[in-house]
Amino acid sequence: DREYYLVLRNLGLRFHAAMSGQAAAKSIFALLDTPDPDVTKPGHIVKSIKPIANTREPIVFESVSFRYPERESEAVSQVSFRLQPGTLTALVGPSGAGKTTISQLLLRFIHPHSGIIRVGETPIDEIPLDLWRTQTAWVSQQPYLFHQSIAENLRLGKPGAGAADLRQALEWAELWDWVATLPDGLDTIVGEQGGRLSGGQAQRLALARAYLRDAPLLILDEPTAHLDPDLEDKLSATTRRLCTGRTVLMIAHRLTSIKTADQVLLLENGHLTATGTHAELAINSAAYSHLLSVFQGGKG
Repeated sequence: DREYYLVLRNLGLRFHAAMSGQAAAKSIFALLDTPDPDVTKPGHIVKSIKPIANTREPIVFESVSFRYPERESEAVSQVSFRLQPGTLTALVGPSGAGKTTISQLLLRFIHPHSGIIRVGETPIDEIPLDLWRTQTAWVSQQPYLFHQSIAENLRLGKPGAGAADLRQALEWAELWDWVATLPDGLDTIVGEQGGRLSGGQAQRLALARAYLRDAPLLILDEPTAHLDPDLEDKLSATTRRLCTGRTVLMIAHRLTSIKTADQVLLLENGHLTATGTHAELAINSAAYSHLLSVFQGGKG
């Protein structure tokens, strides 16, 4: 009886695996079939501009609003601010305030429903999408790493990078000494989503990839948010080096990151309610002072 049941059980498991695979395939093909919005936008005219690395122009949000289809209220509403070249801007606020939406708009994964985002005087949607993405690097709290080698994951930041470039990036992220001890070195397979790495190693690899990309615009969803204090301090130093000389927008969850920012933007319920330095907002904004108390209470 047990052997008979085992056959039926295995059949059921394979049936459910096949159904899950079909559902996943439908989603993948739907994504692959989705037209590039920059190509299909009616009346859209693409202008060629110099990369922002050369123009050193500010990035400006002017009365930008966006609402997700499943929501009645706007995720961000009439948001205006300026990112100056070579500065670090910390984006803070409670969960659901619109911080991730701002980063998605800047990465051009989504597009404003109203308002405009400019690079200097050029609307961002007039910049070829491929060009824009060569000018940006993004490091999330949980960076995606593929079931490939360390080298292949790094080369997502710079296809064709040589072994010397990869080593330099890993040394910069203080990861090379560990890689050098591995039997397969740069050819070591990291596992799907970096499953064979520790949290700190995965974050360092993502930072090394961003360093290798060497993009003038860096967007960070603070990569040290869920790490222990000792590892956080080491990664914070690495992150600060990555910010040098770049225009950086950081979704900040740590007080240490906010204090070092040139500008702090406070979002609440999709609205930008305060702008200034950490010292200025700590004195002038009750909402910001409350957020600091949350951070200091152990959540940041």
